[in-house]
Amino acid sequence: MATPDIAGLTASAYSRALRFAVIGGGVIEADIDSFLAETVAIDRLSEEARAEFASGLRQRARSLMEPDPLVPHKGANPLGQATHDYLVRLAEAVERSPAAS
Repeated sequence: MATPDIAGLTASAYSRALRFAVIGGGVIEADIDSFLAETVAIDRLSEEARAEFASGLRQRARSLMEPDPLVPHKGANPLGQATHDYLVRLAEAVERSPAAS
């Protein structure tokens, strides 16, 4: 199998998470399962690729929760929180998925 584009998958996951947060509705687990099966082909990623993907998702999620030094008085951002939650749950699903053999 060709080496997966983990950065591209992470960007796609962020876009999906943001869209899910904006539109709302639906069951997050069903959306994550669909994304992993259709977009990522998770069953074809090696253990190393899955670990790299999950790490990138967690890093992107953490960055959403970091305070903005340009706007220190800014309150919690519900859209950022929802996107963060989606990415964290997606990372957990990636880590639970079986690696390709």
